[in-house]
Amino acid sequence: MVITVSGEPGSRITLTNYRDERPVIDAAGIPADKWAVTHRGSYWTVRGLEVMNSKSHAYVCISCRGNVFQRLSMHGNDRSGLTLRDPGTTDNQVLDSDFYDNYDPDEPGTAGIGLGIKFGDGTGNVIRGCRAFHNADSGFDVGHFADAVTLEHNWSYGNGANRWNAREWRPNADGFLLGGGDPAPAAAHVLRNNAAWDNAGNGFDAFDGSADGTNRGALVLRNNTSFRNGGTGFAVPAGPALLEANASAEDSSLTAAPGVAPSTFRSTDPTTAVGPRQPDGRLPVTEFLSPGNGPGASMVP
Repeated sequence: MVITVSGEPGSRITLTNYRDERPVIDAAGIPADKWAVTHRGSYWTVRGLEVMNSKSHAYVCISCRGNVFQRLSMHGNDRSGLTLRDPGTTDNQVLDSDFYDNYDPDEPGTAGIGLGIKFGDGTGNVIRGCRAFHNADSGFDVGHFADAVTLEHNWSYGNGANRWNAREWRPNADGFLLGGGDPAPAAAHVLRNNAAWDNAGNGFDAFDGSADGTNRGALVLRNNTSFRNGGTGFAVPAGPALLEANASAEDSSLTAAPGVAPSTFRSTDPTTAVGPRQPDGRLPVTEFLSPGNGPGASMVP
């Protein structure tokens, strides 16, 4: 599917589910050299759509402006659930959506992110109320992007572990990847009230492992939580970053955030957090990792 027509700021185009129905695009029959959905139009609202089984990327929006992606479910795709990319990617919102089980069987443990805003530039992009989980690589990836992206009230968990083969996993798969490129752009991403837990790599990471892949921009990380990740809770090796009121507990190593005891949280049982969303699409109500009056993510969308 290729979308090329655009709406206008005061006359948007809406593609949405009908009442409580859930339209599903099963892309299993699309060749591996094609994306399931290629979107080049601006001022769209895409809501209530499920895309699965693409042999490549499920949904790619190229140089899009003013689009809203809401209540999506993107899973079982080889490369990514949703990717916004290229110059002129401006004023888009990704809201209340789930991106999970994206994994490339031809590149085990190395390919398959949840949601990416990459390989371009543009201001005003927001990710809010989303979950990225059980992807082969990082949950949220805003590396290789030249301008600031705002991420608020998102949860990223269980990324980097291959559920199909426990012997194959990607130790560098992060909850939130904020750097990348050679050289990496200096992008001042803003993260507030996000949580990363049980990822194979770091919870929040400004470095993608490439030769010069460190994001040296003025990152702002405020009231985020990293819990039980396989690497560092907050890996911000360079740049004039501001980290404030973040919390790290039971990560393999602790940097750039106060280490807190798990008892600080009201609950360390994620059962409610990984359960169904609320009827209006918002994140589930949970006390998991809720910090009370201490540092960390509020866990309330």
